[in-house]
Amino acid sequence: MAGIARGSTHLFRQGNTYYFRYSVPVDLRPAIGRRELRYIIPLPWKLKPRIRRARKQQE
Repeated sequence: MAGIARGSTHLFRQGNTYYFRYSVPVDLRPAIGRRELRYIIPLPWKLKPRIRRARKQQE
C-alpha cells in the first residue's frame, strides 16, 4: 500500500494529507459499523514546506 509512513502501520499519507488509521477489532465491528477508523492529522501550515523539503532530500 503506497503512502505508509516508515515504522508505523497506523499512519499514511494520501496526497498532501496525513491520516491515522486504526483497524477495528472483529468483535467490535457490528457495534461500530465500520472496519477501520480514519482521522485526519492536522499539520500547521508552517510545517508543510519543511516536510516537503525533507521528503525531496530523501529522494
